[in-house]
Amino acid sequence: LLQQMTITAEGIIDSYNLMQYDAVAVGKNDLAAGLSFLKEQAKRTKFTWLSANLVRKTDKKPIFSASLIRKFGNLTVGIIGLTGHGGKIKFQDNEDAVILPWQEVLPEYIAELSPKCDLLILLSNNTSDQNQKIAKSFEDIHLIIQSSPSSRNSVPRQVNKSLIAQTGKQGKYIGWMLIDWQKSKTWGRKGAIKELATKKQELDGVNARINRIERREKKEGLAANSSYQNLLLSRDRLLSSIIFLENDFSSPVDEVNIARA
Repeated sequence: LLQQMTITAEGIIDSYNLMQYDAVAVGKNDLAAGLSFLKEQAKRTKFTWLSANLVRKTDKKPIFSASLIRKFGNLTVGIIGLTGHGGKIKFQDNEDAVILPWQEVLPEYIAELSPKCDLLILLSNNTSDQNQKIAKSFEDIHLIIQSSPSSRNSVPRQVNKSLIAQTGKQGKYIGWMLIDWQKSKTWGRKGAIKELATKKQELDGVNARINRIERREKKEGLAANSSYQNLLLSRDRLLSSIIFLENDFSSPVDEVNIARA
């Protein structure tokens, strides 16, 4: 069994090295053969293993790197790793390891990386429900790539200010996200910011025309003024569009293209 696990682990690591992965979060399956086995295999990797909550019992320091920062063109990207915390993983007495809940470790690393990074990514081995709780708790996490074993290949969805994405389980799929990231650090429809500004300018113009008519004509005559009534309808339509753009300011499919293999 150990020989089979070794062959499987070596094959996975070789493929990740060839694809030039930058980082991989330590998951529950990675610890199936024990922490010592993973440490030994990790020596062969050209990428960084990440886990902010897999720590030593003695000093609560991460066993692997908790996070990293990469520069892609003009974009500074921070990546944090999380190992699923389910209480089912048992370590040997000599391994000096424990998995902490994400609530105990994430605030510190987010506070440290957020001011330094344009885009903050979380690689999470937690369940989908837990990842949604994380997204609702931390607005500075922009992208959560999860590896929940119970989920299938899924279309990216926005929760709070985070986009949550996942490919199929067991490494059967490769996800490719093409991201056009803006200075606003907010997921949005392509051109939505410009459209919102245009709508607000139009609304200002309509309101100015409404005010001029109201100053010029008596109140009882406004109901029969077709130009005035049309302006009121235009104002309502513009207000609806502005509310939609402000409150439903995302359409991840427009911003992110997924290639499945």
